[in-house]
Amino acid sequence: MNSAFNNLPEEKRNRIIQICIEEFAEHGYMNASTNTITSRAEISKGILFHYFKNKKSLYLYMLEYSIDILAEKVFSVFHSLQNRQMDFFESIKISVLKKMELATLYPNENKLIMMATYQLPVSIKEDVLQLIMKKREVLEPMSTEYIYHSLREDMLVDGLSREKAIEMINALFEFLGVKYGKIYKGEPEELIKNQHLLMEDLNIYTKVLKYGLYSPSKNSEKE
Repeated sequence: MNSAFNNLPEEKRNRIIQICIEEFAEHGYMNASTNTITSRAEISKGILFHYFKNKKSLYLYMLEYSIDILAEKVFSVFHSLQNRQMDFFESIKISVLKKMELATLYPNENKLIMMATYQLPVSIKEDVLQLIMKKREVLEPMSTEYIYHSLREDMLVDGLSREKAIEMINALFEFLGVKYGKIYKGEPEELIKNQHLLMEDLNIYTKVLKYGLYSPSKNSEKE
């Protein structure tokens, strides 16, 4: 599928991809215009639907492309952090900041992914969820390996396994993702502008994870 499109000269293929991503990111799936896409790309509608069976196939291709390009850049960041000696929780905060930087470098790809996550039309919801789950099955184990490479079991409190620690930290990431996803759904540029709010939350929560809920001095006074 899409072999004819993938065999196009790279410059032409990339131009069509960027035009499509911009259109879907700006207007969403339902309101995106294939007429606008073909006009800007200077191709006929017949050619576009020769490359892609229909609008849904076109959208899914662009969504998968956006996920793949951002994942590639994120893993490049993770790889660079692996080569640096630093506190585990500091590396988490740096990786989040780097992801925000990537969102500014690839605003349309980032917006397309966020809109697909939080503003799905019913007509393609199942197909998009299947695509996202397929990507997660591949990317999450790789992401876990990169993120947690410096989390050693001998650093943890007695009785807490590395696996349980990872579960807790993943739960934090999921909570923050849901929280800020709901606040800024469809408006990722606003999240980027207000990233200090996310970082304030991340600083507090990682501090609690690292040192615990109780203040040792205050807790010892009560005992």
